[in-house]
Amino acid sequence: MNKKKLTEVAKGLRIEYPSSPHKMLGGYVILVRCLDKCRAYLVGTNGDYNFWPCSLSVELEVFTEVDHEKFKDLVATGATD
Repeated sequence: MNKKKLTEVAKGLRIEYPSSPHKMLGGYVILVRCLDKCRAYLVGTNGDYNFWPCSLSVELEVFTEVDHEKFKDLVATGATD
């Protein structure tokens, strides 16, 4: 995990909201919100927000057929949007 890169891009969800589930990235709604929650989870700033299980994350996984663990592993590299 690249904690330095993650810390730079992760939102502090204890004091701010994750992105709207309507915001699009790469043609997908929900994705930006899932990224926000995953990054915050990985650096410990997720507050009351869950990355997994979360109904929106589950919907994204079912729709894209991308496993949440693989998604989390990619996000942990510090990959940006």
